[in-house]
Amino acid sequence: MSHSDSPCLPFLAAAYSGCGPRQREHYAAPCSALSEASNKICCALPIERKHLWTWSRELSPIILILYNASEERAYWLQLTRTRLRALAQTNQATCTVHLPTVQVFDAVAVETIRKIKNDLVAFYERQTTDG
Repeated sequence: MSHSDSPCLPFLAAAYSGCGPRQREHYAAPCSALSEASNKICCALPIERKHLWTWSRELSPIILILYNASEERAYWLQLTRTRLRALAQTNQATCTVHLPTVQVFDAVAVETIRKIKNDLVAFYERQTTDG
């Protein structure tokens, strides 16, 4: 069964700024991306290249979070601007992003993501005051 023939898992991705949601896009990921994730090193998620280009222009951190309802577990991955642009360089309409199953979205992950965001805000503040 090809990806296009497989049942899909719908999910919503949203880009947030300090003022709330800026952009929301609906996606559908093949169920195989999340099935039996606990037995795998990573979850593979196909993403359309056009979304990668859009995300690469965001100032906010880009964090993917995938929830596997059958396991009641979520996995997360930060996509840096450099990584997004590298992924978008492909000649194909989609590319695959791999979310490590060791990166479970939990309270520790929330603190890690908060630190990523705060570090990025501090970086931009230094850029505006030093420039």
